[in-house]
Amino acid sequence: MSRRLPEKDVVIVGLGWTGSIMALDVSFQEVVHSAPIEKAEVVKALAIRGEPRSPELGRPRPYPLDASLYAAGLRLLRSQHSCRQRRRLHGVPWPDRRHAADLKGDHAPFFGALIFTYFLYRITYPHEFAEAAKDTVLWCGTLNFVILVTSSLTMVFAINAAAQDPRPNRMVGWLIVTAVLGCAFLVVKGYEYYLDVQDKVVPVVDFEIKPGEGSAGELFWVFYWVATGLHAIHLTVGIGLVLYMLLGRIRRGRITPSYFAPLEVVGIYWSFVDTVWLFLYPCIYLVGRS
Repeated sequence: MSRRLPEKDVVIVGLGWTGSIMALDVSFQEVVHSAPIEKAEVVKALAIRGEPRSPELGRPRPYPLDASLYAAGLRLLRSQHSCRQRRRLHGVPWPDRRHAADLKGDHAPFFGALIFTYFLYRITYPHEFAEAAKDTVLWCGTLNFVILVTSSLTMVFAINAAAQDPRPNRMVGWLIVTAVLGCAFLVVKGYEYYLDVQDKVVPVVDFEIKPGEGSAGELFWVFYWVATGLHAIHLTVGIGLVLYMLLGRIRRGRITPSYFAPLEVVGIYWSFVDTVWLFLYPCIYLVGRS
């Protein structure tokens, strides 16, 4: 939606109870984020730079928190509009958010159904699952938890560097650290798999029922191997995408402060993989250890 407005300033308007923010890029005579404009909402405008020039908008009531929201929204407006203008100039289509959703949209429901099934069996066999979970290698799971959380941070640093620094050195450095952390996760997980094989907890192939677990304990290990195996595959894909950014896009100068959307999409996928582990970690390693 685009509406012409008389003002020559930028205001950020809160949208009531939803807690979201609507940005009005008045200087470019268009509404960046489409939403209905009500006078009552405009009165709450976070116009820290001064009162609106149009008398019918009323007098804004700035608050301390509003100032930070205004500053963040103003930076977002300027960067997005500048990026849009440059892409239109070069004839490059603006990336759709569905591009990012396509990377994870088909996988999130699968992992959700897998975890939901796990909880159904855990409720049915609480004691058996608790006993089986005690045989997992806690230090491996915890170390991988720290590695993935750190890799999410380095990925954010890489995206920020791409947005702020025209030279790719910082961005490349953070991406290399992210890829190394992803590989470290796989190394730790591979060693954990080795310990699991030695402990004879591989269903169907080599599984030994331990006291207290019963036959239902094998269900826990089925979930363990399926969930962690699929997660490792997704992480491997994520590492491949980071390497593609390094060797394909960045090396050819296709990631710049004016256009870094592909790197953001890879960052969204990487955060999805990390989020999956945030759910798997307590389900697998913390059960029965409280």
